[in-house]
Amino acid sequence: VSVTDEGQVVLNYGTDITKAIYEMRLRLRNHMYGFNGVINAGISIDQTREYIADLIGEYRNSFSNVQINIRTGKNYRVYDRFINEELDVAMIRGDFPWHEYKSLLSTEHVCLISSSGNDIKNETFISYSTDQYMSIMMDRWIAENGLKVNRNSISVDSITLAMELVERGYGWCLIPEVYLKSFNGHIQTCYFKDGTPLMRTAYIYAHGSALKKDHIRAFAELVQSYSHRKNSKFNEIVVN
Repeated sequence: VSVTDEGQVVLNYGTDITKAIYEMRLRLRNHMYGFNGVINAGISIDQTREYIADLIGEYRNSFSNVQINIRTGKNYRVYDRFINEELDVAMIRGDFPWHEYKSLLSTEHVCLISSSGNDIKNETFISYSTDQYMSIMMDRWIAENGLKVNRNSISVDSITLAMELVERGYGWCLIPEVYLKSFNGHIQTCYFKDGTPLMRTAYIYAHGSALKKDHIRAFAELVQSYSHRKNSKFNEIVVN
């Protein structure tokens, strides 16, 4: 679908209006109810690469009386803290099981990277720590493409290190596209045999009891607003 120059102007104004209305609503609610309290939020390390600082700044401008405690870490560590009720909300890349509030924030392609783009069947596979669901999906893609993980494979705990090893010609890897803006090498988007792309998702998780607190609910709504601006996907928060 192509958009004319005039259509793009309309889209840009629509985005600005949506943001302005949302910010106005937050400020009015803050003036009416005087939000205060504490938010304990967990954010996976790679989420901080995008818009977290701006998001926190925008929330702080509207709700200066709220204390914000941010904890970062690898996906599974943030998830563990969340299910152990150390955190009210968590923004995590990965599809983790949760029975209360959970809403999709974004999706992104996972890509095969190598230094040259040559046949990788005899090259070393470089893996890194990820969540179980993503690991299963990558294993499926590897199997469907007839690739074998050799005994001389390399396992690291850092995506950045995995990419550096690939750039230096030590093997190949499957990497989410968000990391690849500055990657120097061959990039290939991954698809399963049925034509569906290999994707990684990001969700916001929240305890239902936490969302009943206005200042936490407002934070979760702001996260969704940012997601809407970036991905044109928005899910209203419903507290049962």
